[in-house]
Amino acid sequence: MDFSDLFRLETETVNFAAGETILKDGEMSEVMYVVMKGMAEVRLDKQVVFTAHAGDLLGEMGLVDHSPGSADVVAITDCRLVAIDKHRFLFLIQQTPNFALEVMKVIADRLRAMNRHAIGG
Repeated sequence: MDFSDLFRLETETVNFAAGETILKDGEMSEVMYVVMKGMAEVRLDKQVVFTAHAGDLLGEMGLVDHSPGSADVVAITDCRLVAIDKHRFLFLIQQTPNFALEVMKVIADRLRAMNRHAIGG
């Protein structure tokens, strides 16, 4: 799913310059992000496990389980993101049940990628 389609008319965005840290391993975040423009790397132990592009989510696991981040996320180009807090997340799930399934798919895919990283595959 291209999550940016749901937010294409969004006017409130957050910008990160290339090289800036968007999310930090071990730190709490009250939001997840939808990448509207740019690219960011999800890094585990300084290894890239995923490169996010427009339409991808960042920080979804921390928003769902209220736990500290499990990876660093760094902008590799200038990025424009939409922040989704818990209240908005719950609203989206109520209004668009398929949204929850798509977020769960993202979490499963990321978990598999981190597992492959952990076992060296």
